[in-house]
Amino acid sequence: MFFPRVFLLSAVLGFAVAQSSSTISTPSASELLASSTASGSSTSSSTTASASGASQSGQVATHVVEVGGVNGSLIFSPSNVKAQAGDLVQFQFYARVQHHHIPHSYPLANDDEIQNHSVVQSTFDQPCIPMENSVPTKKDAFYSGFMPTNVTVGATSNILTYTIRVQDEKPVWFYCSQGKHCQEGMVGAINAPTSGNKTVEAFAALAANAVKNISPGQGSGSGNETQTGTGSSSTSAGSGTAAETSGSAAATSTGVEIPQSNDASGLESKMLATSRSSFWERMGLEEKDMDVCMRVVREKYGKRRVEEFTEQGYCSVTLVVYPQDEASDGNDLRHDVSAAHGKDGCRIVQFRSGQQALDPSITQAARLTYPTFAPDIRMLNLPLPGQLRIYEMDLLYGTPLSHLQSSEWTLAITTYAKQERLVTSFADMIAQGWQATKKPVSYFRQTRADSPMDEEIDVLSQCTGKVGASIVPRLEGLSEELPDAWLRQRAKSVLEHVRNMSNYPVVLNHGDLIPSNILVDEQTWRISGLCDWAEAEYLPFGTCLYGLEHLLGHLSPTCPSSTRPPNDSSEIVNATTTFVYLDNAPRLRTIFWTQLLGLIEGLVDRQDEVMVVRDMGVLLWYGYAWDDGAINRVVNEVDDKKEIACLRTFLREA
Repeated sequence: MFFPRVFLLSAVLGFAVAQSSSTISTPSASELLASSTASGSSTSSSTTASASGASQSGQVATHVVEVGGVNGSLIFSPSNVKAQAGDLVQFQFYARVQHHHIPHSYPLANDDEIQNHSVVQSTFDQPCIPMENSVPTKKDAFYSGFMPTNVTVGATSNILTYTIRVQDEKPVWFYCSQGKHCQEGMVGAINAPTSGNKTVEAFAALAANAVKNISPGQGSGSGNETQTGTGSSSTSAGSGTAAETSGSAAATSTGVEIPQSNDASGLESKMLATSRSSFWERMGLEEKDMDVCMRVVREKYGKRRVEEFTEQGYCSVTLVVYPQDEASDGNDLRHDVSAAHGKDGCRIVQFRSGQQALDPSITQAARLTYPTFAPDIRMLNLPLPGQLRIYEMDLLYGTPLSHLQSSEWTLAITTYAKQERLVTSFADMIAQGWQATKKPVSYFRQTRADSPMDEEIDVLSQCTGKVGASIVPRLEGLSEELPDAWLRQRAKSVLEHVRNMSNYPVVLNHGDLIPSNILVDEQTWRISGLCDWAEAEYLPFGTCLYGLEHLLGHLSPTCPSSTRPPNDSSEIVNATTTFVYLDNAPRLRTIFWTQLLGLIEGLVDRQDEVMVVRDMGVLLWYGYAWDDGAINRVVNEVDDKKEIACLRTFLREA
């Protein structure tokens, strides 16, 4: 589906990227006005900018606000921004620094290092509380999530930023929801009055007396009065590189079910009962090997409570390691979100086979490319049987989308709003990949250094992963072996277009963007994290856009020559599988593309290329069967009904 330029909506840009710019090109005033009219009302995380906000030259002003400042102080600088409607406000997050490097002219964080920061919109009267808590009808308040202001980012030339567009010239209030940062003066405003009762100084005075400091998704802030540690929002808070430390938990929702048993001694028997017939058996491991693995975990984490995680994947066994203080009192983390924060917070420990080992360069790149969605991951150097690997990573709080999606063809009004927030945050995630585009300098030059070099850079030569290095032969195989002529022709057409592409962005793609790997805030349905980065690799931008389809519908068995579901076992045997879209799927699709085109400058002119790559992703992900990790068999009508249904439906939606 293509969108003409008139659909390019200039809206609140709720995205976190690594960039550095002073001005951002925007459509003309007439284009902004037209797009506002064409797209209808704004979505949950975007509001339509006034046409008067664009200058005659096609440029808008960008106001930079330092978050924490280069010296690590607990301030927004400047604390009050004067901006016109349509202007951009860019929050720049700086790397954390040690206390002994910081001039003590500003208030500092209380722990050993400067903590991660966030930007949360609030009302004037209730600072330190998200606006959506104070005004329940306000569903599009901005929230950056906790940005990974770690040494890895600080060592590069990039600065992590979060950018919003000013809707009008009314005052807008914001704060940092980390620890007691809000109470300690880390508050700010856009267009706050310089005199009267509602100045930014008055706002800071109110914040100093606030009882709680909470992030969106924490309700009224039950539990601790303020957050502690390094993260408690819908994003993952980093604390070092992936190779150095595992960071901290991100907790907007307690929807992930954590076992309630307090008996750590029974772990081995529980794992035998639940996992023996799956992962361990496939790995050819015996009971004694399992005992070795459990002993290694006990020795690593001492008295900390360890239990099997509720959600288990096909290629791994995942455990939850509770905080130190949880080992004695047996509290259930589902009722105490704050217990998962900080260096002694909740951790995920995962066993993986050598064949499905995680590439540390990819997991670190994922953290930098998708800072608000990817966890910190590190491999533990511990003795294990066979070819097993063990990893420690963040516990990303949220609920798998697969648990929440409705199988109904129609949705309640409240669910419509959640769906809109879901597709908008999906667009935000896709946009983060564009901002971290693999630069042409990484292109491997195969000619002599003194030879003339074609300025047109071949896209496929930059894709060197398991899938990327075999794109052409895979598409050739599909064009010859798919079960019907229409599918084969689509594969052939995509292959021809991909072969001729040049100077197209190559980005890190997740690799398995399906509902079970997408974590969302259960209350809002905003995406809070992405699980399972084992299949991630560098591919052309848009390869993973097949994931959008899973937000708009679901697979469903139907009886032959009927649209109704099967009623009994005999009908189930004869049923066919179809992909059914929600009634409001066209509107949700429009919301997604409007958001994405508004976030990425110039993308509206490259939609044809994006859609070709999107179709390539559909073909590669659903055209080959996943046979215990071997991705080399073209799907057929008999063994792969779900994949065939997705292929036919998704490609018709192009």
